[in-house]
Amino acid sequence: PFRLALPRAGDEQVNETQDRLAVESYCHLHDLLTDGAGLAALLIRLLAELIRAGGSSMRDEALQTGAIHALACLLRKVLIRGAALGVLKAEDKGGGGSANEERGALTSATAS
Repeated sequence: PFRLALPRAGDEQVNETQDRLAVESYCHLHDLLTDGAGLAALLIRLLAELIRAGGSSMRDEALQTGAIHALACLLRKVLIRGAALGVLKAEDKGGGGSANEERGALTSATAS
């Protein structure tokens, strides 16, 4: 879903297929980032739980194949595009306390 939220390479829209793909990518972006980026957060949590449930071999494979790096890069591009197109609201962009508190809770949960 993160890759589908990004536009195809190139700036020109030369035919209606490219126009349709651009509209679809915006729809995917909107779905991922509305409601405080709830869908994006759920997808990331799902992937994290799958890796955690798979044990150390799954965690090692995710690191070795670069899946975590690819996810981080895609998420960064999606967030940049969302901010540029105005899909993210001002309260979604800021470093609010609740996100920092949640990050601390996740860190302490993984440490135990």
